[in-house]
Amino acid sequence: MKKILIIFTFVLSFIGCNTNEFTVYNGKFVFFDVGASDVTSINELGEFTGVYYVHYSGETAKERFTVSYEVIPGDGLVEGRDYKMVTSSTTLNFMPGVFSLPIRINWIPNEIDEKKDNSLTLRLKSGPEGITLGYPGPAQNNREIKMTKYKN
Repeated sequence: MKKILIIFTFVLSFIGCNTNEFTVYNGKFVFFDVGASDVTSINELGEFTGVYYVHYSGETAKERFTVSYEVIPGDGLVEGRDYKMVTSSTTLNFMPGVFSLPIRINWIPNEIDEKKDNSLTLRLKSGPEGITLGYPGPAQNNREIKMTKYKN
């Protein structure tokens, strides 16, 4: 029975693969590290400082490089009322040997209008040539992170 299960698992792993779409990527990229970041569902009455990490993956940089990002609030959130950007600059400066940098947001308790878009998106906007924003590939996964306030 154990051998059948192993063979079945092996066969299934090849059925799901399309070798024509598989690409090995050995480059450099910058992405939101969702696993290391704070929650993305925010209670409207919650009050805390959220930390959202941007991570660099690649060989150790030989010199400093800068990545810019944008803050995109939905029509239901207003800075100063619902949140405040603690990280005031919209650029992140990666020094040699630095692989993660935080973006901090103070979440302010405030009732929301459920009919509006109560999300806040941080999106990587630009970086130096040779560094991909988000995970490699056409989907650009983790190029942005989206936080949403919800009704208590």
